[in-house]
Amino acid sequence: MKKTLIAAAALFAAAGAMAEVTVFGTLDTTLRITDNGTAQKTTVGRDGSGTTGLYLRVSEDLGDGLKAIGLYEHDFNFTGGTVADQGASSNDGTGERYAGLQGAFGTIKLGAPNQPSLTIQSGLRGAPFGTKDGGRNSAGGVYASGPGTGTGTPALVMFGKSLTRQNGSIVYETPNFSGFSAAAMIVPGSQDNAGEDTAAQTDLAVFYKAGPINSGLAIYSLGENKSTGAVEEQLLHLGFQYNFGFATFGVGYHNYTADGDDVNSGLNLQAIVPLSEQLTLGVNYQTLTDEVDATGDVNQVAVGVNYALSKLTSVYARYVSTTGDDYNGGDTVSTMLAGLRVNF
Repeated sequence: MKKTLIAAAALFAAAGAMAEVTVFGTLDTTLRITDNGTAQKTTVGRDGSGTTGLYLRVSEDLGDGLKAIGLYEHDFNFTGGTVADQGASSNDGTGERYAGLQGAFGTIKLGAPNQPSLTIQSGLRGAPFGTKDGGRNSAGGVYASGPGTGTGTPALVMFGKSLTRQNGSIVYETPNFSGFSAAAMIVPGSQDNAGEDTAAQTDLAVFYKAGPINSGLAIYSLGENKSTGAVEEQLLHLGFQYNFGFATFGVGYHNYTADGDDVNSGLNLQAIVPLSEQLTLGVNYQTLTDEVDATGDVNQVAVGVNYALSKLTSVYARYVSTTGDDYNGGDTVSTMLAGLRVNF
């Protein structure tokens, strides 16, 4: 892992003779207490507010309004322990990375750039907690991935399916037209010498952000894999926020289907309230309607505060409660967390 990071740094440093290189990152350490009614786990982990990682960004002006761009994100564990303890993979290669071109035509990225649906799952539907506990993250916090992770809480994705980025993808983003923009991702399908299919993936989104309104619609599709028997999937996401000045309120919705049949759908209501210049209150209420009796219908409430100690450093606390008649044997799953986030 260290060798890979050093090699990447050397590569970008060499490019730095002709291009602008920016190094930045995040360190986020989190104390979590998760209780599923029969077991409790307390651990110092990470990523309650942001994703711990080191980033290298490259930009070179090619003239005539054209730029060559690149990004390498290296996510890592800095608190020790196992991957399950940290709540996220520590493997190199899981972060965003791409090379591309930017100009009057928009932006094109090749590699593993963030896909359009992530903007809605994190910035719109998941706000004020993004992809973390109480936002997109699985019910019950990071320990909700089944036996062997401390509490043994059944896994559950409140947004139907987590969509962040896809390896070997191409993403195109349009310029902004009076608040309107669009983005498209494609992962080409293929077939190897043994006849094994790799299904094509697409992710199409439109956004409107102007004045007090921030909104978006995205449709992700995964083609049928005939050689493996994997079925076709589709996930539709909607997100809408309105800033009233004293607070921002939002609503989100998703519908997840497989082979044209409904798997689940979800709705969430959110509020982001600035209590002072440094202190912000966030509330997110979500429901998941299960159509295939996999987990049963679920309700989740998350309440949290964030206090900015400076422009780069903040502390936060949050409480997440998840309930469902058929989920976790009917017992409530609760997660309390507190943490420190430092950007650099």
